Amino acid sequence: AGEWRGALRLLQQMQEEGVGVDLMVINAAIGACARAGEWERAVSLLEEEMKSQGIAPDVISHNGVLTALAKARPAAEWQRALAYVEEMPSRGATPDLVSYNVVLSALGRAGEWERALELLQRMRRGEVRVEPSGGDLDVDETVDDEFDEFNVEEGDDDLGDDDDVTLGIDDDDDDEDDDGDDNGFAPEGSALAGDEEA
Repeated sequence: AGEWRGALRLLQQMQEEGVGVDLMVINAAIGACARAGEWERAVSLLEEEMKSQGIAPDVISHNGVLTALAKARPAAEWQRALAYVEEMPSRGATPDLVSYNVVLSALGRAGEWERALELLQRMRRGEVRVEPSGGDLDVDETVDDEFDEFNVEEGDDDLGDDDDVTLGIDDDDDDEDDDGDDNGFAPEGSALAGDEEA
């Protein structure tokens, strides 16, 4: 659970020693924060540290922030995740299939299956722009696969209360201990001012 603290200390040490910090290093720190659900620190790394270093975030950086929002404790920050993925183009990055899968995970953790279905339907109708995540992935085929996970037929917008809808989300919340941290920013407002523990 303390991996993110170690990553932030290492990043700070690199900066103090004048070692070059690049996109890959900051993305690794964002990833460590994301795995712990430390979304405020992940956002701080993207919006403050990257900016101060003159580094432009890429889709991996943004997906790290989305992952942190999806894994936030005690509950997923699904509203923020939805807003963030919508804002990504204005931040210079087109959401990819990973981006939307992470948002669906956040919605799944929060039990917001109707919103998840709505997002899948918007993707299927082409109302949201989705950049393939690399390789030979077919966006339409992938969205169809997601619909299959929901057992939803095309045009089936009226699901009854008794319909059994499963998100098929891999939620590994229980594999990390809650360290009691309040997920807030450090007093200085920087992700690098990680909590010092004895």
